[in-house]
Amino acid sequence: MLGLVPLIVGIVALASDDARASLIGSIPGTSEIEQIVNLDELIKNSAIKLIVLGAVLVVVGSLGCCGACCKIKWMLCLVSSRCVVKLKFHWDQFPRNFLADLLATSPTSS
Repeated sequence: MLGLVPLIVGIVALASDDARASLIGSIPGTSEIEQIVNLDELIKNSAIKLIVLGAVLVVVGSLGCCGACCKIKWMLCLVSSRCVVKLKFHWDQFPRNFLADLLATSPTSS
């Protein structure tokens, strides 16, 4: 469901000239910004990126949901490998003592 939001916003922003015009009109100081950047092209490019992001999120979410529901191993492997790849690329952004902090804050069973 989370992937549908950027997908729909991107489609509306890309397809509707009125939506882009109202969005550009709602930005204060548009005339000064338009001298530096073409806002219509910027919104179109952002809309394409939102559509791609939303489509990827919908596909990955559907694979994970169907894989878990129907116990299809290859779907679960795709989703878990995506998570492993994401963790690998973002590992250096994690705090160094992440596991120690997590274990220290978790309730212990007595």
